[in-house]
Amino acid sequence: MGSDFTVIILAAGKSERMGSPKGLLEFNGHSWIEEQIRRLAVANLKKVICVLGNYFETYLRVLKEIKKPGLVLDVVRNPDPDRGQFSSLQAGISKAGNVHAFVMPLDVPC
Repeated sequence: MGSDFTVIILAAGKSERMGSPKGLLEFNGHSWIEEQIRRLAVANLKKVICVLGNYFETYLRVLKEIKKPGLVLDVVRNPDPDRGQFSSLQAGISKAGNVHAFVMPLDVPC
């Protein structure tokens, strides 16, 4: 039996200081965002919503390849990520609806 919590991963930023999208950096042979999702699946969570903004198409290509049995992976686009992380949170909550949710910035290890 899985957790009833939805996890909202905030991954819409520019990664300006990093110089490239943080979630696409390699970690253990795959992207960091995939590692985060893998860890959530191992924790038996059933639904993950990734909020994307900058690098939307690049992230989307990676996310389409992630297959974790029993895990629902949804994507929502923050239409104006330059408004900051709170606007991404609003987009994620809007997608999640009226459920218990855990918010996780992409760069915080799970």
